[in-house]
Amino acid sequence: MVLRISRGCLSRSRNGPLGKITPVIACYRDAQAIPFMYKRLKAVCARIRGGYEIILVNDCSPDNADEILAEIAESPQCVVIRHSRNCGS
Repeated sequence: MVLRISRGCLSRSRNGPLGKITPVIACYRDAQAIPFMYKRLKAVCARIRGGYEIILVNDCSPDNADEILAEIAESPQCVVIRHSRNCGS
């Protein structure tokens, strides 16, 4: 999987493009909350004129986050990354 983080074109004009945003969310032991969080985040990002890409990182979660994230990864605006070990502190 290729992680793409791009910078949009920023403009000083009030009506110009705002630039692409890329929220990055770490997921660990919160599989039940992922669908709700993704739905809400996607709704907020959809209102941004410059476009968006959502990166969800499975930090080796022991629950069924992999299954849920696999479904979400089918969205063209979403990238899912899976760590092979927990990198949190």
